[in-house]
Amino acid sequence: MELSYRKERDEDFLSICESIRKEYGKVYISMEDIAKKAVYQEAKSFYLNEKVYAIIIQNVRIGRLEYVRFNYKRELYMEIYNRYIKLKRENPSLTIMNCARIISDQKAPRFYISEGRAANLYYELIKK
Repeated sequence: MELSYRKERDEDFLSICESIRKEYGKVYISMEDIAKKAVYQEAKSFYLNEKVYAIIIQNVRIGRLEYVRFNYKRELYMEIYNRYIKLKRENPSLTIMNCARIISDQKAPRFYISEGRAANLYYELIKK
């Protein structure tokens, strides 16, 4: 799945990293540890477009989760799918696209990137 809002995600991730760095003040914390902590902070969004949400929901519904290699991506897919199920229970008349629109306006419980990628991303963003 292609990340639709990469710039926004990167800006939000950097902001979270910097706030973690500031929390530590003069106490040393490595950039890698900052990034690892930031991954598990609440994100403003899942940073995907509505069509991608619908594809994810459909893939989980038909059992294609087994083809998802990375745990963090599986977690992302299941989080989105569980939100879809909750919305459908509350209002069965909603379509997948209606649910995708609603989910796209919700916050995500974390940044769905690996810890290793998070550290590299933080380094890249600091360099800019």
